[in-house]
Amino acid sequence: MSLDTLSSQGSVPNSDGPPQAGRVIVRAKDMRKITGIPNSTRADKENPKSPRFDPTWPKKIRLGLRSTGYFLDEVLAWLEKQRKG
Repeated sequence: MSLDTLSSQGSVPNSDGPPQAGRVIVRAKDMRKITGIPNSTRADKENPKSPRFDPTWPKKIRLGLRSTGYFLDEVLAWLEKQRKG
């Protein structure tokens, strides 16, 4: 899933206008498709004790007892920062 695909599908929140009432949430499997980062590396980026820890990594949100997700706008912002970085 590319950024262009997400934009053309209207899934990318509009950053030019006021905040939208509903933010798009992506699950872990979608995170891997969007970022190309494997689950183990994603877990390391979220773990403060890991040498791969990245404090700029999008924060996961709890969706249920055993499910988490990420806000798509935060994921895309992180990707853009990495691209420019």
